Amino acid sequence: MQKTLTGLWAGIRHAANPGSLDFLPVSERTEDHATMALGVAEKLGDAIEKARYLVAIELLIAAQAIDLRDLDRNRLGAGARIAYERVRAAIPALDVDRPLGPDIDRIEALVRAGDFNAP
Repeated sequence: MQKTLTGLWAGIRHAANPGSLDFLPVSERTEDHATMALGVAEKLGDAIEKARYLVAIELLIAAQAIDLRDLDRNRLGAGARIAYERVRAAIPALDVDRPLGPDIDRIEALVRAGDFNAP
């Protein structure tokens, strides 16, 4: 998942570059200039989508780390415990090799739905 995570971060950083500061004339030498706001809004939407996937991957990694270290769930903070329980309610621990794309998609859908928002 590290390569996917790195690719997502690169996409977010790329989208964070400012839109063009040049206004382009759109009506034959009159003072009518086209704003770049639509392009900026599209880049923001793309960055938000990538960020949701990034959060989903981080949640999966954190839950797996808790399982591998066999941590006492009662010693987790309240938010971490709730996040762990929500991940594990949707995705079992990784104990055999399997494609991770469906797991990531399932957790991303929960992130998008707001299931990990603070109460």
